[in-house]
Amino acid sequence: EKLSFSFCDREGKYVEALLSTNKRTNSDGVITGVFCFLQIASSELQQALKVQRATEKVAIAKLKELAYIRQEIKNPLCGITFTRQLLEDTDLSDDQKQFLDTSAVCEQQLHKVLNDMDLESIEDG
Repeated sequence: EKLSFSFCDREGKYVEALLSTNKRTNSDGVITGVFCFLQIASSELQQALKVQRATEKVAIAKLKELAYIRQEIKNPLCGITFTRQLLEDTDLSDDQKQFLDTSAVCEQQLHKVLNDMDLESIEDG
């Protein structure tokens, strides 16, 4: 596993590096040692890391926004479901019962869409 790592050298220059770690285990799976390697990143790699971090920030922001929108849809949908359930317990005409049945089907479809929504697959396209 490689992790981006930054530090300032003795002259105060900002340096980006990659920190690689490998664990050593015995036959029982107990960690007996760790090897760490610090690689100074080339300017091309530093630029690629910067682009990667920026892309990750944008992706996280989009996922948060989608999660917020999803919740904002769920809240009123729960209110609609509750109201429909209250109405089902009242005396209704046949037409009104049909309207409530249609409403229930629509609610179920929306709940299914929201519950099946995989935010990461949406982000992947």
